[in-house]
Amino acid sequence: MNAIKFLVKNLDKYRFKFFVIFIIGIFDGVVGFLIPVTLSEFTKTSLVIVNFSKVVAIIIALYVFSLILQWFVRRYGEALAMQFGIYLKVKFFKKLEALPVSQHINIHSGYVLSLISKVTDEFQSLVFSVFWVFAHSISHLLLFFIFTARESLLVAFYNTIILSIFVVVSIFLSKKMIPIAKELNIKRAGLLETYVDFMTNMLTIKKLNIYSFAENKIDQKVEDNYIQIQKLQNFHSNRWFILHALFGLTFVSTICYFLYQISQGDLSPSILILFVVAYAIIKGNVERLSEIFKRLMEMNTYIKSLDDILKNNKLSGDRKIADWQAIKIADVKFRHKETEKEIIIPDFKINKREKVCIIGKSGEGKTTFLNILANFLHPQEGKCLIDNISYKDINQDFFIKNVVVISQEVELFNISLRENIVLGRDIGDEKIFNIFKEVDLYNWAKMLPKGLDTIVGEKGIKLSAGQKQRINLIRGIVLDREIYLLDEPISHLDKKTAGKVIEFLKKNLSNKTAIIVTHHEVLKKICDKIYVAENNKLIKSF
Repeated sequence: MNAIKFLVKNLDKYRFKFFVIFIIGIFDGVVGFLIPVTLSEFTKTSLVIVNFSKVVAIIIALYVFSLILQWFVRRYGEALAMQFGIYLKVKFFKKLEALPVSQHINIHSGYVLSLISKVTDEFQSLVFSVFWVFAHSISHLLLFFIFTARESLLVAFYNTIILSIFVVVSIFLSKKMIPIAKELNIKRAGLLETYVDFMTNMLTIKKLNIYSFAENKIDQKVEDNYIQIQKLQNFHSNRWFILHALFGLTFVSTICYFLYQISQGDLSPSILILFVVAYAIIKGNVERLSEIFKRLMEMNTYIKSLDDILKNNKLSGDRKIADWQAIKIADVKFRHKETEKEIIIPDFKINKREKVCIIGKSGEGKTTFLNILANFLHPQEGKCLIDNISYKDINQDFFIKNVVVISQEVELFNISLRENIVLGRDIGDEKIFNIFKEVDLYNWAKMLPKGLDTIVGEKGIKLSAGQKQRINLIRGIVLDREIYLLDEPISHLDKKTAGKVIEFLKKNLSNKTAIIVTHHEVLKKICDKIYVAENNKLIKSF
């Protein structure tokens, strides 16, 4: 199954430890099974005091040994299961980081987060089940057939045939159940996406007072899920009944055979101890394996959904650039999938350390141009070049190390004000406050009860639009990159504050390369060249 393949493929640094604990789990299953075997062996004849002492000693020894093995599995196996779940979350995060922006804009981040949580939590549980259920089942089944064959080859052969039929029927019914489970997972995914979307936009629901709209949309998805859940459970319960009927047939017929042999004096009654206990153990294993198998089928769909999302289609070459002199965009045409509107860039050039302003009305493709320039979006036609080297041939590290996009859509992290600004760099508070003075944030920051340690809230909800925009500008400048792409950097600011921010940008971008998208004519004064976006076409202004 895909879920098992996924587990084995992603064990990585946990692989050796995983298989060691798995083998210990098998040994624990063997030791546990040997307890009823011991009872059966010692009660074949009359239990004299000498044998009594031996059997008690052996059972105590087996129990203590099993206890030690289980302690080991619980200490290291359960820890590994939880660590592996966290490891998968980090691994998925890195894969999401590596996706190009062109793929990010087509996925719902909340939905992806929910998928990742579902997969990682389930695999944490699956790893735990491997150590306890799978490992024990292997040892129990193997020992069961060994001791059955010792008592009667006919019974062993009969049980093998029935078990084979059990496996074939189980696989057949499971395949029949897969389409139903797949449909349920599709409906669950739809509910999950809608639920997460509304949860992450709860403030929007409250601001617009659209409670009934949100509830009705969720209720529709819930009802579809209820119907499909019942379909799956109907089939699952029928599958359970058929499989357990086969298991029961094996159990009853084997016990009847042994009772007959005992009545004829060919077997000791003690054999019933072994087989009743063995069947009870195996029945428990079968029931747990059946539930695990059902969950694995559900996991297959979640994994397939994540694989489709995380499939990296980025175009990145191996060419490394140590230094550069000019960026050129020529004969570019770009269309978003959802629209027929075509954005055209006939000829754009910016030299190193130049400042270029792009002005124009909303909807003319200015932000799209920045995304093309940053290598976030890839045009259907035309060339994007750095010193006559195509973007497609340039290693992605160039853009990571040299480019900063400061967007007008500001989303701060739910961490302290300081951390949002320094982003892991070693920058003292004095420097931060000096920057705050330049953009008119100093008095506000000093009035905060916890100062720079103030948590700004999810997406910076505790800050005003103007405060968030200036914090966003500051953290971009603090990153100290070579190329700055600024999208409407003063859109949320009053005239006085905007003037201070423009001076701040002029000072800090003096030796940088910058492209500034804006509606505001006032930003022209810090630029060397002006381009105008008009009728979805970018042209140079003379």
